[in-house]
Amino acid sequence: MLIAAVLQVNKSQAQIVSLGYKQQQKPMVQVSLNYPFILSAYSPFEFMVGVDYTTKNKAVPSGFVPQTTLHYYLVDSKRYNYLLAVGAGAGYMFDFNSNHENQIRISPHLYLEYSAILNLRVGYDVMFPNNRGYPFISIGIGGLHGFRHMKWM
Repeated sequence: MLIAAVLQVNKSQAQIVSLGYKQQQKPMVQVSLNYPFILSAYSPFEFMVGVDYTTKNKAVPSGFVPQTTLHYYLVDSKRYNYLLAVGAGAGYMFDFNSNHENQIRISPHLYLEYSAILNLRVGYDVMFPNNRGYPFISIGIGGLHGFRHMKWM
């Protein structure tokens, strides 16, 4: 499950921490820390820089990934209690599995969030230099991207 918390609510200094479950041929635990440079209710996109960690998985490469992520919102309004985005993340994976090497990972995905806390992410991790791809699904609690529509006084 994806559990996330905003460490600081100020939009210019927000940090999103998440602890989650990722299914990619075998289940993994996933931990992320992202810093959104663009987090605005008036912008149709969001750009984040962060790190991602997934536990060992002998079936697919997994490990520590410094990464950048871009989301473009297809459905996003304070009138709705959900949002829909397409996105892509890219980073260099330091693989902790003995049967895989370090990889460049590019992850296009579809992201659905309901009430800023329930989410579904479906995508495809493309790994280089082994030139393989792995579909994934993440379902859980967290995300918090919809909170940028909230007014704080």
